[in-house]
Amino acid sequence: MNKLIKNSFLVISVLSLTLISCKSNYTKIGDKNANYIPYYLKVYEADSLNLVGDYKRSNKILDSLFKKFEPINQQTYSEYITFMKNKIILNDFKNIDKILKKSIQVYGFRPEYCAKDSLISIAVKKSNFDEKDLIGFYDTYVKSLNLSYRYAINEMIENDQRVRLAVPKNKEEWERVDKENADSIKILIKKHGYPSIKKVGRYDYDYKGANVDILFLHATKEARESYILDLMLESVKKGECEPSDFATVYDKYLWVTGKYGDKLLYGELRDRKTSIDMLVVNPKKIDSIRKSIGLENIEYRRWKIKKMTGIDIFK
Repeated sequence: MNKLIKNSFLVISVLSLTLISCKSNYTKIGDKNANYIPYYLKVYEADSLNLVGDYKRSNKILDSLFKKFEPINQQTYSEYITFMKNKIILNDFKNIDKILKKSIQVYGFRPEYCAKDSLISIAVKKSNFDEKDLIGFYDTYVKSLNLSYRYAINEMIENDQRVRLAVPKNKEEWERVDKENADSIKILIKKHGYPSIKKVGRYDYDYKGANVDILFLHATKEARESYILDLMLESVKKGECEPSDFATVYDKYLWVTGKYGDKLLYGELRDRKTSIDMLVVNPKKIDSIRKSIGLENIEYRRWKIKKMTGIDIFK
């Protein structure tokens, strides 16, 4: 654990690497020696280019990226769907059947969304697929998931929220559920591996939480120090855990323990009224620190939301 804290301040050498310098063989999610840090950073670059309308460069980055890494299609970025939409905008319908099928069958894009999305509906019309085909692809996706694992996590999250929302609050019940959840998820992870989006599916499979970061946020200090933080960081590198999930749990750990007073390392638990200088341990190096675990620039999400909606979330 001390090693984790110490290393968190280092800007690891991967920041100076380009994808050209990455190993040439195809990296799959969960590979023992996988390093998805460059992957996340390239996704943010492609995402920003897409937002400003540079679809050609965005497409080029993602196309190259997906030849080197198995796509994750993260919950927060849906980069494979962005890849498909870039191609539609660019009128590049080569292999559109294959890409559309994969977006549903492998990455869980729901068939009913196709008709509602003006771009993807074009891809459907250009393809050789009908509604029955799309539903069949999604059925294959569902069969690939470990649903018993997902449902177990759903139930733990529901119990977590039940005791926290109870009125009046029962401290003993609260602590009992937190400990029970921490013990149970540790056993499940040992048996099934980290509950990545690839294993347990996206939120919109049943619109219920299956992200264990909620459980990890509420785990005991001892549980976080003994296995949770190290496990999450290793899973980030393997493409199984989104960097923001790890950073949120780690920042919450720092906040609860008061290791750096009321300051955080990654700035994921950000109060919109608090300036970056007052929020984090090292504001001058905050973006380098964030990039070292595959996080975007600290102002990126603010910029993205303002670009998409015109709303500044910190005002």
